[in-house]
Amino acid sequence: YMDIDEISIDICNQIIKNNGFDVLLINTENKSNMFKRMIVCSTNNNQQAKTLAEILKEINREKIACLHADGIIKGQWITLDFSDILVQIFTKESRLKYNVEKLWKDGKNCMVIKNIM
Repeated sequence: YMDIDEISIDICNQIIKNNGFDVLLINTENKSNMFKRMIVCSTNNNQQAKTLAEILKEINREKIACLHADGIIKGQWITLDFSDILVQIFTKESRLKYNVEKLWKDGKNCMVIKNIM
């Protein structure tokens, strides 16, 4: 059994390995009762975002099931719900436009993930 932080870092590594970048892991435990961790990342384009979402859903099926996926058809902002972990995949442009991490980021609960594989 892997704990939530191990699974979160594993997902972050999978994102980096599959062309995602600017990965941010945010502890949302004290801010949300819907999920405990949020991972935000960017891709270069819609197709990369869609491919990354499908890879994450498939790779993680053994460890943690993706309960719901939203936005895969357009590929600009994809949300994957892994119960306690919410993964948000953006194209670079959409991430700048929506800037969702500003709602969660307060410095104490945030980890920028660089190639930690």
